[in-house]
Amino acid sequence: DPDAGHVYAGLDSANTAVWGTAALDPVAAPGNRYVFAYRPTVDIVLSDRTKTYGDELVLGSVEGTDFTLSGAREGVEGAYEADTAASIFGGTMTLHSSGAAANADVIAGGYAITADTSGLTLNGYDLGSVINGTLTVDPRSISLGAAGTVEASRVYDGTTDIEVTSHGVLSDIVAGDDIGVRLAAAYQDKNVGRDKTVTGTYTLTGADAGNYVLDSSVFAATADITPAPLSVIARAAHKVYGESDPDFAYEVGGFVLGEDDSLLTGSLSRVEGENVGDYAITVGSLSAGGNYEIVYTGADLTITPRTITITADDQSRALGQADPRLTWSITGGSLASFDTIDTVFSGDLIRDPGEGVGEYAIRQGSLAANANYDLTFIGGTLHITPVAVTEPVVLERHAVSDDVFAIVQSEGGTDLTVCRSGVLGPDCAPFVSPDNRNLGPYIGWTGQSAR
Repeated sequence: DPDAGHVYAGLDSANTAVWGTAALDPVAAPGNRYVFAYRPTVDIVLSDRTKTYGDELVLGSVEGTDFTLSGAREGVEGAYEADTAASIFGGTMTLHSSGAAANADVIAGGYAITADTSGLTLNGYDLGSVINGTLTVDPRSISLGAAGTVEASRVYDGTTDIEVTSHGVLSDIVAGDDIGVRLAAAYQDKNVGRDKTVTGTYTLTGADAGNYVLDSSVFAATADITPAPLSVIARAAHKVYGESDPDFAYEVGGFVLGEDDSLLTGSLSRVEGENVGDYAITVGSLSAGGNYEIVYTGADLTITPRTITITADDQSRALGQADPRLTWSITGGSLASFDTIDTVFSGDLIRDPGEGVGEYAIRQGSLAANANYDLTFIGGTLHITPVAVTEPVVLERHAVSDDVFAIVQSEGGTDLTVCRSGVLGPDCAPFVSPDNRNLGPYIGWTGQSAR
Protein backbone atom coordinates (compact mmCIF):
# COMPACT_ATOMS: atom_id res chain seq x y z
CA ASP A 1 0.00 0.00 0.00
CA PRO A 2 1.66 3.22 -1.12
CA ASP A 3 -0.25 5.16 1.52
CA ALA A 4 1.17 3.11 4.44
CA GLY A 5 3.79 5.65 5.38
CA HIS A 6 6.80 4.26 3.49
CA VAL A 7 10.12 6.03 3.78
CA TYR A 8 11.90 6.30 0.47
CA ALA A 9 15.20 7.67 1.83
CA GLY A 10 15.73 9.99 -1.09
CA LEU A 11 15.87 7.25 -3.69
CA ASP A 12 14.27 9.08 -6.66
CA SER A 13 13.39 6.78 -9.52
CA ALA A 14 12.52 9.72 -11.79
CA ASN A 15 9.81 7.43 -13.27
CA THR A 16 6.25 6.45 -12.53
CA ALA A 17 5.70 3.50 -10.25
CA VAL A 18 4.64 0.04 -11.36
CA TRP A 19 1.32 -1.10 -9.89
CA GLY A 20 -0.37 -4.46 -9.42
CA THR A 21 2.81 -6.46 -9.61
CA ALA A 22 3.61 -9.13 -7.03
CA ALA A 23 7.02 -9.43 -5.52
CA LEU A 24 9.63 -10.95 -7.78
CA ASP A 25 7.28 -10.75 -10.82
CA PRO A 26 9.07 -9.49 -13.87
CA VAL A 27 8.70 -5.77 -14.68
CA ALA A 28 8.60 -4.74 -18.32
CA ALA A 29 8.88 -1.03 -17.73
CA PRO A 30 12.38 0.26 -18.31
CA GLY A 31 14.47 2.25 -15.85
CA ASN A 32 14.40 2.49 -12.12
CA ARG A 33 10.91 1.85 -10.77
CA TYR A 34 9.11 1.49 -7.53
CA VAL A 35 6.94 -1.63 -7.74
CA PHE A 36 3.74 -2.03 -5.76
CA ALA A 37 1.47 -5.03 -5.46
CA TYR A 38 -1.43 -2.61 -4.79
CA ARG A 39 -3.76 -2.26 -7.79
CA PRO A 40 -5.53 1.16 -7.99
CA THR A 41 -8.90 1.79 -9.70
CA VAL A 42 -9.17 4.68 -12.17
CA ASP A 43 -12.33 6.38 -13.50
CA ILE A 44 -12.49 8.15 -16.86
CA VAL A 45 -14.47 11.43 -16.71
CA LEU A 46 -15.38 12.63 -20.20
CA SER A 47 -15.24 16.39 -20.59
CA ASP A 48 -18.30 18.54 -21.37
CA ARG A 49 -17.93 20.21 -24.76
CA THR A 50 -19.63 23.03 -26.64
CA LYS A 51 -19.96 23.77 -30.34
CA THR A 52 -21.95 26.05 -32.64
CA TYR A 53 -24.70 24.69 -34.87
CA GLY A 54 -23.38 24.14 -38.36
CA ASP A 55 -19.86 23.36 -37.21
CA GLU A 56 -18.55 19.80 -36.90
CA LEU A 57 -16.77 18.85 -33.65
CA VAL A 58 -13.96 16.26 -33.82
CA LEU A 59 -13.82 14.32 -30.56
CA GLY A 60 -10.33 13.07 -29.68
CA SER A 61 -8.85 11.33 -26.69
CA VAL A 62 -6.57 13.96 -25.29
CA GLU A 63 -6.33 14.02 -21.53
CA GLY A 64 -7.31 17.37 -20.16
CA THR A 65 -9.28 18.23 -23.29
CA ASP A 66 -11.46 15.24 -23.99
CA PHE A 67 -11.35 13.59 -20.59
CA THR A 68 -9.83 13.67 -17.13
CA LEU A 69 -8.92 10.83 -14.77
CA SER A 70 -10.15 10.20 -11.28
CA GLY A 71 -8.12 7.78 -9.10
CA ALA A 72 -4.80 8.06 -10.91
CA ARG A 73 -1.97 7.85 -8.36
CA GLU A 74 -0.21 11.04 -7.49
CA GLY A 75 3.55 10.93 -7.33
CA VAL A 76 5.77 11.16 -4.26
CA GLU A 77 8.36 13.86 -4.41
CA GLY A 78 11.86 12.43 -4.48
CA ALA A 79 10.57 8.89 -5.18
CA TYR A 80 8.27 8.46 -8.22
CA GLU A 81 6.20 10.55 -10.67
CA ALA A 82 2.41 10.91 -10.83
CA ASP A 83 0.58 8.64 -13.22
CA THR A 84 -1.05 9.96 -16.40
CA ALA A 85 -3.21 8.38 -19.06
CA ALA A 86 -0.05 7.58 -20.98
CA SER A 87 1.32 5.55 -18.05
CA ILE A 88 -1.99 3.91 -17.14
CA PHE A 89 -3.41 3.01 -20.55
CA GLY A 90 -2.26 1.30 -23.60
CA GLY A 91 -4.19 1.06 -26.84
CA THR A 92 -6.85 3.57 -27.88
CA MET A 93 -10.14 5.01 -26.60
CA THR A 94 -12.71 6.42 -29.04
CA LEU A 95 -15.26 9.10 -28.09
CA HIS A 96 -18.68 9.37 -29.69
CA SER A 97 -21.59 11.90 -29.68
CA SER A 98 -24.52 12.32 -32.06
CA GLY A 99 -24.23 16.05 -31.47
CA ALA A 100 -20.78 16.25 -33.06
CA ALA A 101 -22.13 16.42 -36.61
CA ALA A 102 -22.51 19.83 -38.23
CA ASN A 103 -26.25 19.42 -38.68
CA ALA A 104 -26.99 18.32 -35.11
CA ASP A 105 -29.90 20.41 -33.84
CA VAL A 106 -29.87 22.63 -30.81
CA ILE A 107 -31.67 20.68 -28.09
CA ALA A 108 -32.34 21.19 -24.42
CA GLY A 109 -29.90 19.27 -22.24
CA GLY A 110 -27.43 18.68 -25.06
CA TYR A 111 -26.05 15.39 -26.34
CA ALA A 112 -24.22 12.61 -24.40
CA ILE A 113 -20.53 12.09 -25.07
CA THR A 114 -19.63 8.40 -24.62
CA ALA A 115 -16.41 6.44 -24.80
CA ASP A 116 -15.58 3.13 -26.45
CA THR A 117 -12.87 1.66 -24.17
CA SER A 118 -12.69 -1.71 -25.85
CA GLY A 119 -9.34 -0.80 -27.36
CA LEU A 120 -7.75 0.17 -24.05
CA THR A 121 -5.33 -1.86 -21.98
CA LEU A 122 -4.48 -0.97 -18.37
CA ASN A 123 -1.03 -1.00 -16.79
CA GLY A 124 -1.49 -2.16 -13.18
CA TYR A 125 -4.88 -0.41 -12.79
CA ASP A 126 -8.46 -1.57 -12.78
CA LEU A 127 -10.93 0.50 -14.82
CA GLY A 128 -13.74 1.76 -12.69
CA SER A 129 -16.43 3.94 -14.29
CA VAL A 130 -16.54 5.90 -17.51
CA ILE A 131 -18.58 9.04 -16.76
CA ASN A 132 -20.21 10.48 -19.85
CA GLY A 133 -19.81 14.10 -20.84
CA THR A 134 -22.35 16.46 -22.40
CA LEU A 135 -22.02 18.13 -25.77
CA THR A 136 -24.00 21.39 -25.95
CA VAL A 137 -24.89 22.74 -29.40
CA ASP A 138 -25.27 26.51 -29.30
CA PRO A 139 -27.49 28.36 -31.82
CA ARG A 140 -25.68 29.85 -34.76
CA SER A 141 -25.63 33.64 -34.68
CA ILE A 142 -26.77 35.09 -38.00
CA SER A 143 -27.54 38.53 -39.31
CA LEU A 144 -29.80 40.16 -41.86
CA GLY A 145 -28.35 40.55 -45.31
CA ALA A 146 -31.19 42.98 -46.04
CA ALA A 147 -33.36 44.68 -43.43
CA GLY A 148 -37.13 44.53 -43.47
CA THR A 149 -39.28 47.45 -44.66
CA VAL A 150 -42.69 48.91 -43.83
CA GLU A 151 -45.17 51.08 -45.71
CA ALA A 152 -44.16 54.73 -45.89
CA SER A 153 -47.59 56.05 -44.96
CA ARG A 154 -51.09 54.98 -44.09
CA VAL A 155 -54.43 56.54 -43.20
CA TYR A 156 -55.41 56.84 -39.55
CA ASP A 157 -57.40 53.79 -38.41
CA GLY A 158 -57.26 54.10 -34.63
CA THR A 159 -54.56 51.44 -34.24
CA THR A 160 -50.77 51.35 -34.20
CA ASP A 161 -50.70 48.69 -36.93
CA ILE A 162 -48.44 49.13 -39.93
CA GLU A 163 -48.10 46.98 -43.03
CA VAL A 164 -44.79 45.17 -43.43
CA THR A 165 -43.70 45.31 -47.07
CA SER A 166 -40.60 43.14 -46.66
CA HIS A 167 -39.56 40.87 -43.80
CA GLY A 168 -35.85 41.01 -44.64
CA VAL A 169 -33.28 38.48 -45.93
CA LEU A 170 -31.06 36.28 -43.76
CA SER A 171 -27.38 35.66 -44.35
CA ASP A 172 -24.88 32.98 -43.18
CA ILE A 173 -27.38 30.13 -42.88
CA VAL A 174 -26.53 26.48 -43.41
CA ALA A 175 -27.37 25.31 -46.91
CA GLY A 176 -30.60 23.39 -47.12
CA ASP A 177 -32.01 24.58 -43.81
CA ASP A 178 -35.69 25.47 -43.53
CA ILE A 179 -35.44 28.93 -41.98
CA GLY A 180 -36.97 32.32 -42.62
CA VAL A 181 -37.55 35.60 -40.87
CA ARG A 182 -40.71 37.49 -40.00
CA LEU A 183 -40.96 41.13 -39.02
CA ALA A 184 -43.71 42.43 -36.71
CA ALA A 185 -43.79 46.23 -36.42
CA ALA A 186 -46.03 48.96 -35.06
CA TYR A 187 -46.18 52.72 -34.69
CA GLN A 188 -45.19 54.14 -31.34
CA ASP A 189 -48.71 55.59 -31.04
CA LYS A 190 -51.88 55.68 -33.13
CA ASN A 191 -52.14 59.42 -33.83
CA VAL A 192 -51.62 61.32 -37.08
CA GLY A 193 -48.12 62.65 -37.69
CA ARG A 194 -45.13 62.78 -40.00
CA ASP A 195 -41.94 60.73 -39.56
CA LYS A 196 -43.43 58.83 -36.66
CA THR A 197 -41.30 56.26 -34.87
CA VAL A 198 -41.94 52.67 -35.90
CA THR A 199 -40.42 49.84 -33.88
CA GLY A 200 -40.49 46.11 -34.43
CA THR A 201 -39.00 42.71 -33.76
CA TYR A 202 -37.62 40.09 -36.12
CA THR A 203 -38.56 36.48 -35.39
CA LEU A 204 -37.01 33.43 -37.01
CA THR A 205 -39.39 30.95 -38.64
CA GLY A 206 -39.19 27.51 -40.17
CA ALA A 207 -38.35 23.98 -39.00
CA ASP A 208 -34.71 24.85 -38.34
CA ALA A 209 -35.32 28.22 -36.64
CA GLY A 210 -34.33 26.83 -33.23
CA ASN A 211 -30.78 26.31 -34.46
CA TYR A 212 -30.20 30.01 -35.03
CA VAL A 213 -30.23 33.28 -33.18
CA LEU A 214 -30.26 36.72 -34.76
CA ASP A 215 -27.41 38.96 -33.77
CA SER A 216 -30.03 41.71 -33.48
CA SER A 217 -33.81 41.31 -33.52
CA VAL A 218 -34.55 45.04 -33.24
CA PHE A 219 -36.25 46.95 -36.10
CA ALA A 220 -36.57 50.75 -36.25
CA ALA A 221 -37.96 53.05 -38.95
CA THR A 222 -40.15 56.10 -39.49
CA ALA A 223 -43.44 56.45 -41.37
CA ASP A 224 -46.41 58.79 -41.66
CA ILE A 225 -50.02 58.52 -40.51
CA THR A 226 -52.36 60.79 -42.46
CA PRO A 227 -55.82 61.95 -41.30
CA ALA A 228 -58.82 59.76 -42.02
CA PRO A 229 -61.57 61.39 -44.10
CA LEU A 230 -64.67 62.27 -42.07
CA SER A 231 -67.83 63.02 -44.04
CA VAL A 232 -69.90 65.92 -42.73
CA ILE A 233 -73.13 66.67 -44.61
CA ALA A 234 -74.91 69.84 -43.54
CA ARG A 235 -78.71 69.86 -43.41
CA ALA A 236 -80.66 72.69 -44.99
CA ALA A 237 -81.96 75.21 -42.45
CA HIS A 238 -84.68 77.88 -42.44
CA LYS A 239 -85.59 80.89 -40.40
CA VAL A 240 -87.93 83.86 -40.61
CA TYR A 241 -86.37 87.26 -41.18
CA GLY A 242 -85.45 88.87 -37.88
CA GLU A 243 -85.22 85.64 -35.90
CA SER A 244 -82.02 84.15 -34.47
CA ASP A 245 -80.18 81.53 -36.50
CA PRO A 246 -81.11 77.93 -35.66
CA ASP A 247 -78.43 75.46 -34.60
CA PHE A 248 -77.03 74.04 -37.83
CA ALA A 249 -77.47 70.27 -37.94
CA TYR A 250 -75.38 67.80 -39.92
CA GLU A 251 -74.76 64.11 -40.50
CA VAL A 252 -71.36 62.53 -39.81
CA GLY A 253 -69.83 59.36 -41.20
CA GLY A 254 -66.36 57.85 -41.15
CA PHE A 255 -65.31 57.43 -37.53
CA VAL A 256 -63.05 54.41 -37.02
CA LEU A 257 -62.64 51.72 -34.37
CA GLY A 258 -65.57 52.70 -32.17
CA GLU A 259 -64.79 56.41 -32.11
CA ASP A 260 -67.82 58.67 -32.38
CA ASP A 261 -69.04 62.25 -32.55
CA SER A 262 -67.98 62.86 -28.95
CA LEU A 263 -64.68 63.88 -30.57
CA LEU A 264 -66.34 66.79 -32.37
CA THR A 265 -65.82 70.35 -31.20
CA GLY A 266 -66.94 73.67 -32.64
CA SER A 267 -69.92 74.24 -34.91
CA LEU A 268 -70.97 75.00 -38.44
CA SER A 269 -71.24 78.63 -39.53
CA ARG A 270 -72.71 80.51 -42.49
CA VAL A 271 -72.10 83.37 -44.84
CA GLU A 272 -73.03 86.69 -43.22
CA GLY A 273 -76.31 88.47 -44.05
CA GLU A 274 -79.78 88.98 -42.58
CA ASN A 275 -81.92 89.90 -45.57
CA VAL A 276 -84.29 87.42 -47.17
CA GLY A 277 -82.38 84.95 -49.34
CA ASP A 278 -80.14 81.88 -49.28
CA TYR A 279 -76.86 81.81 -47.36
CA ALA A 280 -74.28 79.04 -47.64
CA ILE A 281 -73.73 77.01 -44.46
CA THR A 282 -69.97 76.55 -44.00
CA VAL A 283 -67.85 74.13 -41.96
CA GLY A 284 -67.06 76.94 -39.52
CA SER A 285 -65.06 75.83 -36.49
CA LEU A 286 -66.23 72.20 -36.59
CA SER A 287 -63.35 69.82 -35.92
CA ALA A 288 -62.86 66.17 -35.01
CA GLY A 289 -59.25 66.66 -33.95
CA GLY A 290 -56.01 66.06 -35.78
CA ASN A 291 -56.75 62.43 -36.65
CA TYR A 292 -59.59 63.33 -39.03
CA GLU A 293 -59.92 65.57 -42.05
CA ILE A 294 -63.47 66.79 -42.60
CA VAL A 295 -64.85 66.24 -46.10
CA TYR A 296 -67.66 68.76 -46.09
CA THR A 297 -70.89 68.87 -48.11
CA GLY A 298 -72.65 72.16 -47.59
CA ALA A 299 -76.26 73.34 -47.61
CA ASP A 300 -78.11 76.67 -47.38
CA LEU A 301 -79.81 78.65 -44.68
CA THR A 302 -82.94 80.13 -46.25
CA ILE A 303 -84.29 83.34 -44.69
CA THR A 304 -87.97 83.77 -45.51
CA PRO A 305 -89.99 87.02 -45.33
CA ARG A 306 -91.52 88.04 -42.03
CA THR A 307 -95.29 88.28 -42.13
CA ILE A 308 -96.85 91.53 -41.01
CA THR A 309 -100.38 92.92 -41.21
CA ILE A 310 -101.27 96.59 -41.26
CA THR A 311 -104.77 98.00 -40.95
CA ALA A 312 -105.79 101.44 -42.17
CA ASP A 313 -107.19 103.60 -39.41
CA ASP A 314 -110.80 104.67 -39.99
CA GLN A 315 -111.07 108.47 -40.47
CA SER A 316 -113.87 111.09 -40.62
CA ARG A 317 -114.29 114.71 -41.57
CA ALA A 318 -117.07 117.21 -42.09
CA LEU A 319 -118.26 118.01 -45.52
CA GLY A 320 -116.10 120.57 -47.23
CA GLN A 321 -113.09 120.06 -44.99
CA ALA A 322 -109.71 118.80 -46.18
CA ASP A 323 -109.03 115.06 -45.82
CA PRO A 324 -107.21 114.15 -42.64
CA ARG A 325 -103.84 112.35 -42.89
CA LEU A 326 -104.49 108.74 -43.70
CA THR A 327 -102.76 106.60 -41.08
CA TRP A 328 -102.38 102.90 -40.31
CA SER A 329 -101.37 100.56 -37.51
CA ILE A 330 -99.59 97.19 -37.27
CA THR A 331 -102.28 94.73 -36.25
CA GLY A 332 -100.55 91.42 -36.98
CA GLY A 333 -96.97 90.25 -36.70
CA SER A 334 -94.21 92.63 -35.74
CA LEU A 335 -91.12 94.36 -36.98
CA ALA A 336 -87.75 92.71 -36.48
CA SER A 337 -86.06 94.02 -33.35
CA PHE A 338 -83.50 95.97 -35.35
CA ASP A 339 -85.98 97.52 -37.82
CA THR A 340 -88.06 100.72 -37.63
CA ILE A 341 -91.15 101.81 -39.51
CA ASP A 342 -89.10 104.31 -41.47
CA THR A 343 -86.57 101.66 -42.61
CA VAL A 344 -89.25 99.17 -43.60
CA PHE A 345 -92.20 101.07 -45.10
CA SER A 346 -92.52 103.53 -47.91
CA GLY A 347 -95.42 105.11 -49.83
CA ASP A 348 -98.88 106.37 -48.77
CA LEU A 349 -102.46 105.20 -48.43
CA ILE A 350 -105.12 106.50 -50.78
CA ARG A 351 -108.90 106.68 -50.65
CA ASP A 352 -111.65 106.34 -53.20
CA PRO A 353 -112.50 109.68 -54.88
CA GLY A 354 -115.53 111.73 -53.82
CA GLU A 355 -116.41 114.81 -51.73
CA GLY A 356 -120.02 114.34 -50.82
CA VAL A 357 -121.37 113.06 -47.59
CA GLY A 358 -120.73 109.29 -47.46
CA GLU A 359 -118.17 106.52 -46.90
CA TYR A 360 -115.02 106.18 -48.99
CA ALA A 361 -112.73 103.13 -48.86
CA ILE A 362 -109.15 103.73 -47.69
CA ARG A 363 -106.85 101.60 -49.84
CA GLN A 364 -103.18 100.55 -49.78
CA GLY A 365 -102.09 102.91 -52.49
CA SER A 366 -98.29 103.03 -52.79
CA LEU A 367 -97.70 101.89 -49.23
CA ALA A 368 -95.27 98.93 -49.30
CA ALA A 369 -92.85 97.07 -47.04
CA ASN A 370 -89.34 96.12 -48.14
CA ALA A 371 -88.52 92.65 -49.47
CA ASN A 372 -87.87 91.24 -46.00
CA TYR A 373 -91.60 91.38 -45.17
CA ASP A 374 -94.70 89.69 -46.51
CA LEU A 375 -97.30 92.48 -46.15
CA THR A 376 -101.02 91.95 -45.66
CA PHE A 377 -103.16 95.08 -45.87
CA ILE A 378 -106.61 95.60 -44.32
CA GLY A 379 -108.41 98.67 -45.56
CA GLY A 380 -110.32 101.32 -43.64
CA THR A 381 -113.07 103.91 -44.29
CA LEU A 382 -113.15 107.69 -44.58
CA HIS A 383 -116.49 109.06 -43.41
CA ILE A 384 -117.61 112.52 -44.80
CA THR A 385 -120.39 113.89 -42.62
CA PRO A 386 -122.76 116.85 -43.17
CA VAL A 387 -122.42 120.05 -41.10
CA ALA A 388 -125.25 120.58 -38.63
CA VAL A 389 -127.18 123.90 -39.08
CA THR A 390 -129.03 125.16 -35.99
CA GLU A 391 -130.26 128.64 -37.06
CA PRO A 392 -132.03 130.18 -40.07
CA VAL A 393 -129.76 130.69 -43.02
CA VAL A 394 -130.25 131.53 -46.65
CA LEU A 395 -127.84 130.50 -49.32
CA GLU A 396 -127.42 132.77 -52.30
CA ARG A 397 -124.95 133.27 -55.05
CA HIS A 398 -124.41 136.27 -57.27
CA ALA A 399 -124.51 134.47 -60.56
CA VAL A 400 -124.68 130.99 -61.93
CA SER A 401 -121.09 131.19 -63.06
CA ASP A 402 -119.84 132.71 -59.83
CA ASP A 403 -118.24 130.49 -57.21
CA VAL A 404 -118.84 133.00 -54.45
CA PHE A 405 -121.69 132.28 -52.07
CA ALA A 406 -123.19 134.26 -49.28
CA ILE A 407 -124.74 132.92 -46.10
CA VAL A 408 -127.40 135.06 -44.46
CA GLN A 409 -127.04 134.63 -40.74
CA SER A 410 -130.66 135.48 -39.89
CA GLU A 411 -133.81 135.26 -41.85
CA GLY A 412 -134.22 138.47 -43.81
CA GLY A 413 -131.01 139.88 -42.34
CA THR A 414 -128.20 141.58 -44.11
CA ASP A 415 -125.21 140.15 -42.16
CA LEU A 416 -123.50 138.06 -44.84
CA THR A 417 -120.54 135.69 -44.77
CA VAL A 418 -118.74 135.35 -48.10
CA CYS A 419 -117.79 131.85 -49.09
CA ARG A 420 -115.36 131.09 -51.87
CA SER A 421 -114.33 127.81 -53.42
CA GLY A 422 -111.39 126.01 -51.88
CA VAL A 423 -110.90 125.10 -48.25
CA LEU A 424 -114.03 126.30 -46.47
CA GLY A 425 -114.71 126.98 -42.84
CA PRO A 426 -117.58 125.42 -40.89
CA ASP A 427 -120.02 128.17 -41.84
CA CYS A 428 -119.61 127.69 -45.57
CA ALA A 429 -118.91 124.00 -45.85
CA PRO A 430 -122.53 122.76 -45.84
CA PHE A 431 -123.43 124.74 -48.94
CA VAL A 432 -120.69 123.84 -51.39
CA SER A 433 -122.11 120.46 -52.38
CA PRO A 434 -125.48 120.27 -54.10
CA ASP A 435 -126.29 117.49 -51.64
CA ASN A 436 -126.67 120.19 -48.98
CA ARG A 437 -129.39 122.13 -50.79
CA ASN A 438 -132.88 122.09 -49.25
CA LEU A 439 -131.68 120.39 -46.08
CA GLY A 440 -134.11 122.08 -43.73
CA PRO A 441 -136.74 124.75 -43.25
CA TYR A 442 -134.17 127.47 -43.06
CA ILE A 443 -131.91 126.42 -45.89
CA GLY A 444 -132.81 126.90 -49.52
CA TRP A 445 -131.36 127.42 -52.92
CA THR A 446 -132.34 130.93 -54.14
CA GLY A 447 -131.47 130.36 -57.71
CA GLN A 448 -129.95 133.39 -59.43
CA SER A 449 -131.35 136.14 -57.20
CA ALA A 450 -128.81 138.44 -55.68
CA ARG A 451 -128.74 140.89 -52.88
